[in-house]
Order: sequence, then C-alpha cells, then structure tokens
Amino acid sequence: MPKANLPPGVHLKDGRYYRVQYIGMVEGKRKKKWHALTRAIEGLAALYRALAELESQPAATDSHMPKRVTTWLQQTLPGLSAAEQKEVARMAAAIAEAFSEFRVEQIQAKHVLLFLNQWTLDGKLRTAQRYRAQLAKFFRWCIVQGDRADSPVDAIRLKAPAKHDRYITDVEYLAIRDKLLGNDEHAAASGPMMQVFVDLLYLTGQRGQDIRLLRWTQVDEDAGVIRFKPSKTATSSGAKVDVPITAAIADVLARARAVSRSKTRISPYIIHNLTGDAYSAHGVGTAWERARKRAGIEDATLKDLRAKHATDAKRAGYSDEDIQDSLAHEDTGTTRIYLKQRMAKLSRVALSIPGQK
Repeated sequence: MPKANLPPGVHLKDGRYYRVQYIGMVEGKRKKKWHALTRAIEGLAALYRALAELESQPAATDSHMPKRVTTWLQQTLPGLSAAEQKEVARMAAAIAEAFSEFRVEQIQAKHVLLFLNQWTLDGKLRTAQRYRAQLAKFFRWCIVQGDRADSPVDAIRLKAPAKHDRYITDVEYLAIRDKLLGNDEHAAASGPMMQVFVDLLYLTGQRGQDIRLLRWTQVDEDAGVIRFKPSKTATSSGAKVDVPITAAIADVLARARAVSRSKTRISPYIIHNLTGDAYSAHGVGTAWERARKRAGIEDATLKDLRAKHATDAKRAGYSDEDIQDSLAHEDTGTTRIYLKQRMAKLSRVALSIPGQK
C-alpha cells in the first residue's frame, strides 16, 4: 500500500505497520509511541483488524499536564477561600503552560528545577518556594491518582529566603500614613479611606483581607466590639475574634463614616472605593506602595502592620496569651515565633578590656 494511502497515523517501517501516537515533548524533542500492528505481507485486511482492535481499547486517563492540572484544581479549589482560590488558580495556570508539552509521568526533577530557576536565579526565592509548594501538592495528588509512583519535587532543595523581620517604627508609620493622601503635586482621592484602612490594620491586628472586606454589620456597638471571622482560619481552627471598640478605633470608624458621607456613597463595607465596592488586594497594595515611595521608606509592607501591632502590644506589657488571642493564633508558640523575629534580644553581658578595670 502506498504511504499516501495508509490510514491516518499509520506508518510502514521495516515491513511492519505501526500506529504512531504523539505523547509530548521531552528535552525539546517530540516524544512518540509506536504501536506495532501487523506485517505488510499479512495484507490490508489484517492491518485494519489490528488497527480497529487497538482503537477499540479503553482510553487511558489523559495524563497531559494541562488536563491533569485542571482536574486537580476542580478537586482542590472548593476547600479554599476566595483569595486562595484565585492565587492557586493563577499559579496552576503558569504551571500548566510551562509543562504543556509533558505528560505527568515524563516530568523529572531536572524539569522542575529548570522551571523554578526562573525565580531563584533572579533572587525571587519566596516566589520559587511558593511554586515548589504548589507543585509538591499537585504531584502528591498525582501519586494518589496512580499517575506516577513518586514526586519529582522531593529531590529539589531551594535556598531559604531571608526571614522578613521588618519592624515599622512609629515615625515610618506616620510618614507613610501621611503620604497616603498624596503629595503637593497630586492629592490621592482614595487617601482618607486608605488612612482608615491602615489605621484599622494596626489597631486591630487583623489580616489585610479581613479589614478590606469588613462590613458595618460586624460592628456590634451594643456589645462594644467588632466581630471578626479570620479568613485564614475559616477552614482550619474556625477561630473568631471580638475586637473591643476602643476610643482610637471608634475615632477611625467615625472618620470612615465621614468619608462615606462626603462622597455621598452608601456601602456595606467600611473600607470602600468611590463606587461603594470593597477595595481589591491590588488596590490597597498599590496605594501603600506609592505612599511608601513618596515617604522614601524601604522594605515596609502592609503585612508588617500586623507585626507592628503584636510587637507594640508586647512592649506595652500585654502577655503572649493576650497577643495570641488578638492575632487568632492557635497556640502561643506561633505567637512567640512571630514576635521573636521582630524583637531584638537584649544582651546582659558586660565585659571590660583585659587588664583594665
């Protein structure tokens, strides 16, 4: 039979017919699987019978990375918060694209390392660590699904990023807070509301997402508390925190109401934009970064305000247990580690130069 008249995907080689299946890319080369059919001398009828038998076999699970990543996401995302779902889906999309030519069983440690090197070689160690963690979760799932017997991530060891132990001083806090309003050349329309946001972050010690999405219905003025259900612990400990409405917090809430009235906006959210919607994480992050740069202050993040809350509380004499409750930590061990990273130890050793009194 002339080559042009062979069924699609069938090739004649060394007197035998083969069904050739493309299965992906390995080290930059197209990987194919050759299914042996019949010898040419057996005739066309034998060829078509063998081909029909091959194609009638139950198809194995499609183990191409994009499809397996999609299936993994379908099973993984429902147990995560909205913010976590968005972040995991974003990272999964990058993973699926990077390994789009691979099947799950083809990926080796060297391929994973090459993928992670795009961040490690650029000094973005935390990003590399996050992607390594997602890949590890994905391949553990693949093992349970029977896609492969091991994880190519296990052999990968990355350099640990330097611990972020930044403490924002009072002077720095006030400087950045002031610059949220803009500068002499440009006034930031969102400035007053952004000041409310950072003040509540510091005074309550809660996470950014929980302050961004804080609703007026959570303010229980009769009980004198703001009721928080921390998003990070919603699917684990389920911890809840009632934060007393101190004079300082009451003042911030009053400012939030005044800002809303001045813009004639009605919103269920305490922190909201000009349309009454809650700010996105990107929105508040951008406002903070611009203010930080205007103030000329390096390496200070919104997350550091939670550390400042805890550290200032410790210095004010509150116990580790008090701070643990404030931060909704499950145990004081977590709280002590959190504080230890930001509070310098005081040396009590006092020596003299040898031979001198």
